[in-house]
Amino acid sequence: MKNNYSQNIFNGFAAALVEGETFAIFPHKDPDGDALGASIGLAKALDSMGKKVKVIVDADIDGSISIKDDLRFIDPDSRYLTVDGSSVDESTFAVMLDCGEISRIAGREAIFEKCCKSFCVDHHGTSTEMADYNVIMPEAAATCELIWYLFKTLCNHGLVITRDMGESVYVGILTDTGGFRYSNTSKETHLVAAEIFDLGIDHYNISRQVFESVPISRMRLKFAAMDVTEFYEDNRLAITYVNRQMLKNTMADIKDTDGIVEELRNISSVEVACLCKEQDDGKIKISMRSKNHVDVSKIGLKFSGGGHRRAAGCTLDMSVSEAVTIMKNELTNALNGETE
Repeated sequence: MKNNYSQNIFNGFAAALVEGETFAIFPHKDPDGDALGASIGLAKALDSMGKKVKVIVDADIDGSISIKDDLRFIDPDSRYLTVDGSSVDESTFAVMLDCGEISRIAGREAIFEKCCKSFCVDHHGTSTEMADYNVIMPEAAATCELIWYLFKTLCNHGLVITRDMGESVYVGILTDTGGFRYSNTSKETHLVAAEIFDLGIDHYNISRQVFESVPISRMRLKFAAMDVTEFYEDNRLAITYVNRQMLKNTMADIKDTDGIVEELRNISSVEVACLCKEQDDGKIKISMRSKNHVDVSKIGLKFSGGGHRRAAGCTLDMSVSEAVTIMKNELTNALNGETE
């Protein structure tokens, strides 16, 4: 991915974007650091250009904003984050970030569809060009990497990039590359990070917030999931699950499953790791990670999901035990084929 090419693809996108005055930004359900970093970063940029902008996310059972506690520092006072889409009307521009399917914002799709123009920025190869204006680049390490190029293009329209904007997008780059450890990390990723560093960001504080602020409930849940992990195929395949009883026992919630599947992949013998998570509605959300050989996005697509070669997921409407059995069979076959 060439730096100048990455900026050039945003020329028409940015020109259309700045025509709007009011914006609603939509990260995917259960937003991670990349989705939130991109959303809040873009909100800050548009706000600085005199636009009205809100980031619309899902609500918890009590009606509060549903995001992971350790990511609240991205917008600590909820200046941009909201669960209220009542202000969205036919003059609003919609921006979907870090996903490219309407199903990924289930529960908010009616708000998205009310908007007069739609935009999408994403880096998942399984995403579709569902908006009026799309930039989908699977070669990018993170959607935040693409938002950085959008920032630079918006400079032609009056944007002045600030440290605050840079810190938001740095969160997404840091989390989606696993601290620059994952195979999606490229030379371009490091160059973007270097440019963000030039803004004077507090790298250590961001890293501490992201990697060293784990709630006790999440740690307890991780131990419980590790305790029921099973290994197959000479320990190359690791599968575990989290059910609602485990969440109750550890006083955790579904957001606390973050990081469990990556921990399994960290085991030296493991090529593919899988986590089956029971949702409030009884459906099972599947998270898969691989190291070198297995393209888990193909399995995600088979079950109407998607993602990347090394990180993908889907949702199954069945019991936890049934989901574990199906994923064991699918991933065993993928491992034995070891083709992409």
